Amino acid sequence: MEKVIFVRVESKLKGFSVGKGGKYVFEDVQDIIKEKIKEGYTYQGYVPVEFRGTGDMSKIDLIFTKENK
Repeated sequence: MEKVIFVRVESKLKGFSVGKGGKYVFEDVQDIIKEKIKEGYTYQGYVPVEFRGTGDMSKIDLIFTKENK
């Protein structure tokens, strides 16, 4: 049986503008994935958890698995 973990990541506003021109980014996602891979986990994908009124994703869960020993 595999162990499954979820790591929640929230997008952050980068720069400033009014309305839909604002840019939100998921910072540190690559670092999180690299760290979990070093710990023996396999990255499986992500699940959108929360959306803004504009339809943009504001929170995601990164999914990782690891074989139980």
